[in-house]
Amino acid sequence: MAGNTDNGSNLNLEGNGLKKNLSSFEAGGAWRFLSRHRIDVQYFSAKRSGTQTYINEITIRDNVYPIGATVSVEAKDNFLLADYRYSFVKTDEVEFAGLLGFNGGQFKFNVSATGNDLLHDTGTLNTSTSTTVPLPLIGASVDWYINPRWKVSAGVEGIKANIGDVDGRAIVAAASTEYIFTRNLGAGVRYMCSDLSVDVTKSSFDGHVTWRMNSFSL
Repeated sequence: MAGNTDNGSNLNLEGNGLKKNLSSFEAGGAWRFLSRHRIDVQYFSAKRSGTQTYINEITIRDNVYPIGATVSVEAKDNFLLADYRYSFVKTDEVEFAGLLGFNGGQFKFNVSATGNDLLHDTGTLNTSTSTTVPLPLIGASVDWYINPRWKVSAGVEGIKANIGDVDGRAIVAAASTEYIFTRNLGAGVRYMCSDLSVDVTKSSFDGHVTWRMNSFSL
């Protein structure tokens, strides 16, 4: 997260002690409303926090913190992925679909900085900022029906675009398999990776956001 160069210092959140491994909340669903038409929706969120003592002077808003300031950061991220799929190829064994989607990301940052320089009365500053990052997606998916109960799927979607005050790229890829035991009961496992890198130039948030995630779901 980087602010305007006139207003503040760059803070590398990954270098600020944020945990790289975490648990998150996830929910999703799919609706096949016609034989070749599907809508998929997925939501997931994550929260991380970390603290670091800086060895150089930093500026947050209009406050200057001399050497030794301790900065605590909490990052909250929410994502909504939705897409429409049309199956160009659909047989009993394989289904190949093109998709148009939407990636709606929301990033919230809470920053607390405390000065440790005894010669300066810097005190403690708490500040928050947030931004939304909406991007369209285009991609494809394939489903292989090994038998009526067992399916293997893979898909990829992404874009590189400049839309209003958001300039960046996004890519989401996933692979999964599932087995249906009875009509209303099944189990599956999925691997998903997401890579988002955008520059945001809003009045409330002027900076760069990078998000990379690898996850397994059961």
